[in-house]
Amino acid sequence: MKKIGIVGGVGWPSTADYYRLICSGANNHFRALGHSAPLPTPPIMIESVNQAQTRSLRGELGAGEASWASFDAVFRDAFLRLEVAGCDFGIIASNTPHARLHAIRQGLDLPIISIVEEAARETQRMGTTNALVLGTSVTMRGDLYPARLRDLGIVPTERLPEAEIVRMQRLIDDEFYGGATEAGAS
Repeated sequence: MKKIGIVGGVGWPSTADYYRLICSGANNHFRALGHSAPLPTPPIMIESVNQAQTRSLRGELGAGEASWASFDAVFRDAFLRLEVAGCDFGIIASNTPHARLHAIRQGLDLPIISIVEEAARETQRMGTTNALVLGTSVTMRGDLYPARLRDLGIVPTERLPEAEIVRMQRLIDDEFYGGATEAGAS
């Protein structure tokens, strides 16, 4: 079984969900193959970054690559540690950093799965013709998801109004990251 490297901490509830869902999926896979308990799970390493730090290092969309250099470096360094630890591939347990995946991957030999690519492919596989992009303000303001969806013939719905994007970011910060949701329950 391949060793999975997860960069988490960008939203700790997301990190916990990724770990739980990967292990649950592995359990279901091996149960279906007739394995008995205890069911196998893949080796997983989590490199947790500090969300307060990464948020403060975010650049500005459209402000150029240099504005994101410190943000990118935090994730690249985390993946380098996972690479050294023998992980076979990596994932980021959050949508937002995927807007910078092209820069984060620079200098890494470790393959990193793109959530944007996988979500777009799954949307196409399901036969969906329209899709709404929701997430953090960076995800909703960016064109990464809409562009990839368009590449696959899927029409992204219009971007939400700015006031709604700000409101959703506040909900994510206060309720999801703050532990008020089921995923974030303490």
